[in-house]
Amino acid sequence: MVLETFFLWYTWNIRLFNDHLNVLKATPFVTTVVLLLLLSTLVLLVKFQEIQRVIVDRNELRQKLEGTKALVKQYRTNQHEFLNHLQVVYGFFQINHPEEALTYIEEYSIRIRQGLKITGISRPEIAAVIVNKMSSVVGESTRFNIIANDDLSKLALGTCDAVSLVGNLVQNALEAIEKVDEVHRYIEIEVTAEKGNTVIRVTNGGAAIPKERIPKLFEFGYTTKQDSSDSGVGLSLIKKITEKYNGCIEVFSKEGETTFRVTIPDKLTGACLKAGA
Repeated sequence: MVLETFFLWYTWNIRLFNDHLNVLKATPFVTTVVLLLLLSTLVLLVKFQEIQRVIVDRNELRQKLEGTKALVKQYRTNQHEFLNHLQVVYGFFQINHPEEALTYIEEYSIRIRQGLKITGISRPEIAAVIVNKMSSVVGESTRFNIIANDDLSKLALGTCDAVSLVGNLVQNALEAIEKVDEVHRYIEIEVTAEKGNTVIRVTNGGAAIPKERIPKLFEFGYTTKQDSSDSGVGLSLIKKITEKYNGCIEVFSKEGETTFRVTIPDKLTGACLKAGA
């Protein structure tokens, strides 16, 4: 990109110089000045690109740091809440209701086990955004199942893109089950490595998406949800990020279950592996 810009700049200056050669009666001094200006421009362009790279790296480091802080904050909150839950269990035994204590422990242990599975993900910013979604109003009343068959260490996405993609996938699932009875609310998040690709699947309960609407889902502003003024953007961002990394996204929907499957090649030159391939 820098060389192309330099070439265009150099060609333009030479053409301008030739057009006014007779008028200016150029001397070696003028030629030297023009060359120095061209070289200075090239140096400035190189420096500008270096500054851009530093800014991008800094933003990614900030995102990772914020993700780590969010995880630490969540674990501290869990520790505090754990003491409250212990008091509840103790209370059940005090009033001679051990069966209710066991039921309470089973429900709570499911949530704890899912939280522990998140620690198997090596990308803290991704783990943090999942924990954040699980802790939302709808997320608290949703049964999550996290299957971490891969730690996402080879996921080619940059920090900001990874947060946006995973966050919007989970948010889309939460919005899809928002009006579903709490008893039937569930979201399954599965990450796995398949033949040089990283696959992220997000499945949610709820009504099926009509087949004719699936191709339109990723159009900017399109939404299947009613009474939602800020929808229709998340899925288009997912598609944009997926294509940026030469990946692919598939949707499988039937009554009671919808799955969004995002596949990202570990290398930008790799081929996207679709389901069943």
